Amino acid sequence: MSDNLHEDDLMGTPATKPKSFSHELTVALAVSITLVAALFGTLTFLYNQHNQTGQFAEGAARYEDNLQWLLEPALWNVDDDLVMRIGIALTTTGNFSSLTIRDEQQRDLYRYGEPGLEKDTHKIDIRHDGAVIGSAEFRLNLQPYEDERRRILYTTVGFALLLVTLLFLSLRWTINKVLRRPMGVLNAAIHEVVEGKSPRIPPENTYEEFSTIVDSINTMSMAVAEREGSLRASEQKLLTILDNLDAYVYLKDTEGRYLFANRKVRELWHADMDGIVGSGDDKFFDSSTANNIRRNDLRVLEQGATVRELETNTVTDTGVTRVFQSTKLPLRNESGGIYALCGISVDITERIQTEQELNRYKDHLEEEVESRTAELVLARDAAETANKAKSVFLASMSHELRTPLNAILGFSSLMLKDSGRREVQRTHLEIIHRSGEHLLTLINDVLEMAKIEAGKVQLEKAPFDLGALVREVTDMMQIRAEGKGLRLLLDQSSSFPRFINGDEARLRQILLNLLSNAVKFTEQGGVTLRLGSRMNGGLHLLIEVEDSGPGISAEDQKRLFQPFVQFGKQPGDNQGTGLGLSITRQFVQLMGGTISVESTPGKGSIFRVVLPAETTSSTEVAGTQNGTEDTVLGLAPGQPEYRILIVEDQTENQLLLRRLLERVGLQSEVADDGKQAVGMFQRWQPHLILMDRRMPVMDGIEATKAIRALPGGQEVKIVAVTASAFKEQQTEMLAAGMDDFVRKPYRFNEIYDCLSRQLGVQFIHEEAHEDGAAPSMALTAEMMAVLPPALRNELKVALQSLDSDRIAAAIARVADHDTTLCRALSRIVENFDYPVILNAIENTHGK
Repeated sequence: MSDNLHEDDLMGTPATKPKSFSHELTVALAVSITLVAALFGTLTFLYNQHNQTGQFAEGAARYEDNLQWLLEPALWNVDDDLVMRIGIALTTTGNFSSLTIRDEQQRDLYRYGEPGLEKDTHKIDIRHDGAVIGSAEFRLNLQPYEDERRRILYTTVGFALLLVTLLFLSLRWTINKVLRRPMGVLNAAIHEVVEGKSPRIPPENTYEEFSTIVDSINTMSMAVAEREGSLRASEQKLLTILDNLDAYVYLKDTEGRYLFANRKVRELWHADMDGIVGSGDDKFFDSSTANNIRRNDLRVLEQGATVRELETNTVTDTGVTRVFQSTKLPLRNESGGIYALCGISVDITERIQTEQELNRYKDHLEEEVESRTAELVLARDAAETANKAKSVFLASMSHELRTPLNAILGFSSLMLKDSGRREVQRTHLEIIHRSGEHLLTLINDVLEMAKIEAGKVQLEKAPFDLGALVREVTDMMQIRAEGKGLRLLLDQSSSFPRFINGDEARLRQILLNLLSNAVKFTEQGGVTLRLGSRMNGGLHLLIEVEDSGPGISAEDQKRLFQPFVQFGKQPGDNQGTGLGLSITRQFVQLMGGTISVESTPGKGSIFRVVLPAETTSSTEVAGTQNGTEDTVLGLAPGQPEYRILIVEDQTENQLLLRRLLERVGLQSEVADDGKQAVGMFQRWQPHLILMDRRMPVMDGIEATKAIRALPGGQEVKIVAVTASAFKEQQTEMLAAGMDDFVRKPYRFNEIYDCLSRQLGVQFIHEEAHEDGAAPSMALTAEMMAVLPPALRNELKVALQSLDSDRIAAAIARVADHDTTLCRALSRIVENFDYPVILNAIENTHGK
């Protein structure tokens, strides 16, 4: 493959001309020599000039001595003619450019030329016996000196140029002689390495200074030879693999020319590699097929991604049409550019023909089966429709049933807290409340089964007191067992843990369902609840419920845990939903446990549950239950005036929520639907909104989104109050922008706890006391001072009369002024602690 495919050749990378080492070295040396020659010439010129200057100064000194010697007699004898002749004789020599001779009176006796610059003029005094008898000024002729200096300069420059030229030519010859031959040897060796050869450079073919480079090239040549051999072996293995593949493998360049074809391709086209490489698809296929293949190739090259497609190709030589399943992928170089395409094709002609034949048989069979399956399709559609209708019905019931139950349980709870009720009324209210709770339990069973079938049940693990849970369940079932004359026994081992981390509600439901069924179907004898534990890769709870009932046949045991299946022969045995054991099994499996049954007809049954468990401490359990039993009396002192908006379309729920807020002193307003809530938010700006989920005009989610988009909408707290039993709807509400949610029917403390979480509201709580005594209430004179004097006096007289009706009437009037004080007085009166109130009233009079 390497002889036919070179990545650099495919890419067409242009070759750049390399730099000449000898040329650059010659230029560098020539420049260096030129600088040296120029420096030498300059120094020579300066030296000669210095010598000329010295000679000129010596000549000027000699002329000064000669003028002193020649002019002293003439000036002393005042022989002007002799002075004239001496001046003419001196100037005719051509050595002076100016000469002036003066007597002692500074009269010019002889003058030749014009004086020059002061620095070029020499002036001497002519003396006789130390007395000045005249003077002479002269300037020498510099032309001979200038000519000599010019001659020296030309000679120096010419010599330097000649020297540079000779040195350049000698360096050029030396470099060519010394460098080009060994560099040529090295270059030839490198080219041979590039061509895949393994040259060896003998030491005598180069210089000793190049020995390191020669050794490196020889080492590289050996490494290349080894690598080339390895590559050729790998290439040969690859070619062998490709040639033996049961697929058509080929390579093409970006122009569509073949670079390689394996044996399957060569056999298909009856051609060798030389006849394929460099050719296009038009050589082997008809024009239509070749154009179609080229379009597919271009799609791979343009998209730069692997493409899988069906291609129907007709081979030109044989005229046979074949169907190929082709996979084509681009090949990229190191820079990420696509330089070739690889194709892998599989001949699926026979498979297509087989599939077509099978489809014909299939169509024939389908025609025969279609009529027989029509009834099954109708039955399936009916079942799916019924299942969807059931889901819709149950989801609707979650809201439609819980909403009125919210009002029933809420108002009955409020009325039970009213201490002014008669005993008969309280009994009736307790019956109503218990019936509502029972109805809610039945509804929860049905809805729980719906959630199980939909796969929407999720465990809610938290620390809880397992021992308290067992006591609660057994106490509840003890009453029912005693009503039927049965014994309910508890057999609990010492290893059974008390505090665990798990889903308390689901475990309570499992125990209740098993014990309820055992009591229900047992007519004599008793029921035993056995509790234990074992270590099996972790702690596991062992729960057994054994009864002495009629037992269950082997046939009925197969259907025991199916939904809506009921057993029993006694009147009343089949009352209920038939979902208890089915829900129990689902809960057990959800917790990662197992449930089984052993039963013999006429001897009773044993239901056995094994559940994985995680122990916890009593401190964590106490932390999760802290304050759950407190009764809220009112707002703690110093609280801001919070505004609460109630958005609810049901009048009963509106009234209940408003009563809950007003009884603790919180302001509230009511909106009947989401659209009204948006308008009231803009006008009233509440701190928190209790938002119902399902409402006409605009539901709670739409209203929440609209409020969040308004100014200040991000600051207000929005809490969903919903009857939904499904977890995903709660997630949907939180995702819509709601901060929290409370499920209907809600407990009063759930509303107050929500206000504390979201707004930080602080309440006064009535703490529960273990001994059952009433809570202590610090009643002060300041608290009583808010009442009018007349009302305080009326309350005082009523207390002193010990008339309960008069006391109740007076306390009822206190509610018009301070509801918190009214509740505090009511609790004190219930404990007959009249002196506390009287003392507070007396102390108020003194203020």
